[in-house]
Amino acid sequence: MSPFSMPTGSPNSSAPPTPNKTTTKQAYAVWEYERTASRWRPHSPLVCQQLERAFSKGLKSVYLGDSDPALGQYIVYLNPGFKQICVETGNQWAVRRELYDPSSPPGKGVAWKWFHSGLWIAYDMALQCLIEESWQKGDQTLDVSVFFPAFSYILNFCNMTQVKKTNGAVRSIQRAQQPSYPLVKVAQSEPLATDHLSVLFETARLNAEAQAHATKGSKKGHHGDRSSGSDSSPTHHEGSTARALFRRIARIGSKDEDRKSLPPSSTSGGVPGS
Repeated sequence: MSPFSMPTGSPNSSAPPTPNKTTTKQAYAVWEYERTASRWRPHSPLVCQQLERAFSKGLKSVYLGDSDPALGQYIVYLNPGFKQICVETGNQWAVRRELYDPSSPPGKGVAWKWFHSGLWIAYDMALQCLIEESWQKGDQTLDVSVFFPAFSYILNFCNMTQVKKTNGAVRSIQRAQQPSYPLVKVAQSEPLATDHLSVLFETARLNAEAQAHATKGSKKGHHGDRSSGSDSSPTHHEGSTARALFRRIARIGSKDEDRKSLPPSSTSGGVPGS
């Protein structure tokens, strides 16, 4: 296993005090590192347990080899910084601590992975949340590019494969059971990474739906011009539907801006990778 995997909140902050029991909620802490620009990969539950214990104790650094011998050349510095360093090469990666809802993969003990060069590699956690949501809804396929345009893949849950849209390359995927990530208590007002992802996913769906309506209306108008010369403008019903969609998108965007205006917390929204 090689380390490929943003704490929410100030990276230099010490462990927060325990919130009042009457105003807390449960969340699962996932420690991730930035493999490449905006590509955050989660550490395993075992490594995250070690990092979370060190974080809660206010320790400055963690030797990952204590929890995973395969990571013996890596140290995570919690203060100062939030960075992971390879002691052999000096290479550094940013580290973050994300909080996820109990219904998300980290809380359910589920991991979505793809097969590459003889190894099962975990998707970035934002992608895992999207895939699990689609799986639970009973979807047969998932076009990941609708939600994350940089990832041009279609997942097929019938034969558990991932197909790259640009060249047709096929890889196997799996939904594996694993231990849950560290369970923590946070303030009720604490925004979770899954809050941001829910807004992102809903906005993407509404955008795709609005685009589909616009494309359908355009085709209808073009067909009408060619066949009968009839008025190709959208009907009152079609216009109302489109306006309703854009109003919903605007509301979703407004909610997202409200979340962005909150002060930094111990977790922040994630960026996917596969």
